[in-house]
Order: sequence, then structure tokens, then C-alpha cells
Amino acid sequence: MARDVLEQPILVIGAARSGTQLLARVLAAHPDLAYIDEPTLTWRRGNGHLPHEMFPVSAARPEVVRSIRERFREMCEAQGGSRILEKSPANTLRLGFVRQVFPDARLLHLVRDGRDVAVSVRRKFEGNADKVTRAEVPAPARSAPARGGPWVETKRAIAQAVRKMRSDPPGLDLVYRAPDLFELLLARAGLRRHAIWGPRIPGFRQLMRTHTPLEVAALQWRTCVEQVLNYTASHPEAPCLFVRFEDLCNAPRQTAEKVYAFCDLEPGPELEPVLSRILPVEPRAFERHLTPDEIAQVETLVGDTLRRLGYEV
Repeated sequence: MARDVLEQPILVIGAARSGTQLLARVLAAHPDLAYIDEPTLTWRRGNGHLPHEMFPVSAARPEVVRSIRERFREMCEAQGGSRILEKSPANTLRLGFVRQVFPDARLLHLVRDGRDVAVSVRRKFEGNADKVTRAEVPAPARSAPARGGPWVETKRAIAQAVRKMRSDPPGLDLVYRAPDLFELLLARAGLRRHAIWGPRIPGFRQLMRTHTPLEVAALQWRTCVEQVLNYTASHPEAPCLFVRFEDLCNAPRQTAEKVYAFCDLEPGPELEPVLSRILPVEPRAFERHLTPDEIAQVETLVGDTLRRLGYEV
């Protein structure tokens, strides 16, 4: 009897810019898996009116759960997969809700040093649209978009938004997402200094007005990580594997084998090309990109969480 494609989905979670894309690609090499990359609008179905992405369990109403599961089934079957692999950083904020949708999900929590994450996220807030996983460099002063004029950047952003909505239809929730999409277009065109980006933690817009991008990045990381740690501590029955980004980069084969075993998967030869492209990560890379004052600023906000994870502060 063939397994239901919704059975035991593999959900990669972690704060934005923690390397979740890298971990997802390691798993996506498996031929049985259908990789669904950040279906943000699908997860927001029926709850687009909420001002942030920390959904309460009560938001998982029967019709919402049914709609989300049906959409995931469609996306999985369209790829010809027999099991779902999904990655959404925002799911760190709402694991109770997520497990109402997928009670038997296998959770992979990827964690990266929050100081390195803050460097990367600040670049995104300040309009750098390029995704750099390993070798972040300081963002240049931006009087104009880096890859062309405002019109070129705006057209590129519109094309990306259209592709996203085709693969992840928003339905009526597009009404609630329109302001965020408009702000992103302005940032890509160089007409707005700070873009709203990443998981929407409670009070996100207010934080963007009252705190520096580096502070907001640190608080976003802390909130996402603490939500997962607190949820899994109070729900030990939730199957969740803690994976450190630094281990994935510095010991990719051993880490991949542990991840595959947790997901009841057998690694095959198709995994080799993926592992061969993973480069070692520089320890404490944030020290090259942050001033001593900025490091102290970040550590004041996230020091307790870093210590909880075993990072040196």
C-alpha cells in the first residue's frame, strides 16, 4: 500500500539566515522527497489578517488545517514526490499551530551563531537582495541598487513575486500581504532604506522604527530560536532534531548521515555532489564585520540564548 504523501513530512526550521536552505538542499537530494521552499502564503491561509507570524494554536481551525493540507498535497504530487520536505523559517514562531496541521511531522531545527545571523540579516534589512550563506561581506553604502537601476530592480522584484504567487497562491490573503510586497518593491528600487524581511515577530514594525537594523536582526533571531527551544522543552514528544549550522559546514557527511537517519531515509549517491559543495565555515565570522561596540550591543540582546545553545560569549 502506497504511503500518503502527507505522512511524516520533514520540516526544516530555523531563524532566517541560519542556513536552512543549505540543510534543505542536503535533504532535497533524496529522490523520494518533494522540496517545497517557503510556501509563506500557504501557511497564512485563513490567517492573513494576523499582524505577525506567531500564530496561536487556536488559529488552526478545521477549515484552515484542511486547506493547508490540501495545498501541500497538490504541491507534493505536482513534483511527483512521495513525501514532503518543506522549509519555512517562520514556522519557528508557531510550532503548536504547525503540529496541528502536521501532527506527525519530523522537525529539523537548524541553529547558527546569532551574531553571524545578525550580520547577514542586517544586510537584508538594508536592501541587499543577494543571498550569501557562507561568506558575508559588509554591505556597501547604497545610494542605488547594486545590480542595475531602480527600474531594473523593480521589474526583477515583480517577476519574482509573480513566480512566487504562481507556486504559492495567496487567495484572499493577498489583501493583507500587499503592504509588505509594496515595501519590498520600494526597497529593491532603492526608494526605501529598510525593508521588512524575514519572520514577522510580534511588534516587528514598531521595532523597525525604534531600533537599529542590527538590533532588530538580533531580536528576530532570539525570538525564533527561543520559541523552538521552549516549545520542544515543554513538548518532548515532538520529534525534533537539533542541528548546528557549524557542524553541517565543518562535518557535512557525519551531519547528513545523522539527519537522514532521523528522517528514516537512506542516503544515496545523489547526495555526494551536494556534500562536496559545502565549504567549512569560519568560526566567529561576526568579528570581521562588527565593531566591538556592535558585538557588545548584540550580545546584550542575545547572550543568554547563545549560552543556552552552547556558544561562547
